[in-house]
Amino acid sequence: MNGHSSRKDKANHIGIDFKSPIPIKRDANLATALVKLGEVSPDAKWSILTGETKITKGKLKELASGTDEYIAEVATNIDNGTFTTKSTGTSSDSDLSELLSLEQMFSRISNMFRTEVENLKKNYSSAELKSALRQHIDALEEMYSSM
Repeated sequence: MNGHSSRKDKANHIGIDFKSPIPIKRDANLATALVKLGEVSPDAKWSILTGETKITKGKLKELASGTDEYIAEVATNIDNGTFTTKSTGTSSDSDLSELLSLEQMFSRISNMFRTEVENLKKNYSSAELKSALRQHIDALEEMYSSM
């Protein structure tokens, strides 16, 4: 079984839990585009993830199946600040701002948490911090499972 068939089977299997494999496949395409773009330019990928560069789902879908040259061109345009995308106005080609703002929100929370843990290192032993961090991770896992 090749890698593509395996991913398709996984999307179908996961899709059973979500009543449809379509969102799984769509999100996999978006992730593929970001991975490919990140291989060419980590800065361009970060620019999209932080919302600095606005990109449509349609454009990301093009990137996921695009040639290496096309991906490099888009990465260069993002890096140079000359990237533009034209939206067709359809919901499938809408701006990723909602998704990115959620990503941004969790990124900010993670960064603040990381900073606080670094500050706590001054006053607590490694064992104390690890114990408290494990409790926090367990609480996050419980929250995640309840969704």
